[in-house]
Formats: sequence, C-alpha cells, structure tokens
Amino acid sequence: MTLLDSPLNKAGKLLIYIHTAKNVLIEVHPSLRVPRTFKRFAGLCVELLQRQKIRAAGANETLMKVVSNPVEKYLPPGCRRFGMSVSGRPVKMREFAAELDASGQSMPVPIVFAVGGVARSDPVTEATFGANYVEENVSISPYGLSASCVCSKICNEFEHLWGIC
Repeated sequence: MTLLDSPLNKAGKLLIYIHTAKNVLIEVHPSLRVPRTFKRFAGLCVELLQRQKIRAAGANETLMKVVSNPVEKYLPPGCRRFGMSVSGRPVKMREFAAELDASGQSMPVPIVFAVGGVARSDPVTEATFGANYVEENVSISPYGLSASCVCSKICNEFEHLWGIC
C-alpha cells in the first residue's frame, strides 16, 4: 500500500513487481487500490492465484497479473539494481538517491530496488530472490526496518529529488 499510495506512483514513475516465496511473480498496475481489510485482501490474492489476473470492475484494465519468471525479463534495460539489506553497504538515502540521479548521463538510467517483505531472513541476499540480479546491497539503517518503511524512505527521497509533491 505504501508504494501504491505514494506520489511517486501517482506521477507514473514507479513499476511494482511482487516475487513470492513460492516463486510466483506478480505485476501490479499503478491504479490498483489494495483492499484495506485482511479478509478482502486475502480474497483478492486467492482470486489472483486461481485466475492468474485481476481485472478492474467494469473496466478492461488488468490490475494484477501473474507473469512468468525470471523477474529480470521485466526490468528496464541498462538499469541500476540495488538490494535493500541491513547487511548492505551503509548509505544515507538522500545522498544515495542524489548520487544515482546525478550520474552524469544525458538519459536518466532507471533504478531498481529489491525490498524483502519478510519478518526474518534477508531475501535480497538469497539466490532465488535478489542475489541473482542486484549489483549491490545497500543499507539505509543499522536496524531491521519493515518493507513498508523502506519503501516509504525510497519514495520520499526520489519525490524530494524530482520535485514530486
């Protein structure tokens, strides 16, 4: 919900993919409104896994769909890829975002962040998740943060940098 509700998403600057522990890859449309109750959310997930896609009510728009692996097929060509990990290289997110944005290239390079959404372990360092495609793991805090908090910090810094909101 943090990503979908962000001004960065509403400005069209965000692509969201979910990679599950069962190796299911889900593409999320920016206009998806996640149900606010667990019961409705669980029902949405069940329907997605059964039908392989969720369409908007009364529209021909696909809000979520199961796509084939690997995730690398969907990443923009030439993008920079970072895993968010408490064990990564410590960075200050504001300075890191500015450094990535000011890479001196005439065309902006897309940036990918892999964020683990689990209570334990570090998925971005596992071969079945981020380790195969991230070029570097970075840490924005010496403490273990929730995925929502990490996503919020990433969005906030790029919104600030790009003057969104």
